Amino acid sequence: MLKYSKSATNLTELEDLGCTIIHEVDVHNMRKHPLLKQKLFDRIVFNFPATALKWSESNVRQIE
Repeated sequence: MLKYSKSATNLTELEDLGCTIIHEVDVHNMRKHPLLKQKLFDRIVFNFPATALKWSESNVRQIE
């Protein structure tokens, strides 16, 4: 996908900076996730899930 063409590079750069990147974590049972049990984090980033778009992503009404 052209839209996410730099994603692998971005993830590698974050890992090189010491970031921990974990995909497909269910927020409802994070405590049970084997990689998260004994970890402390400065920040946790949850991305918006993919949605059916009514307007373009740059349109303010889309997020509302």
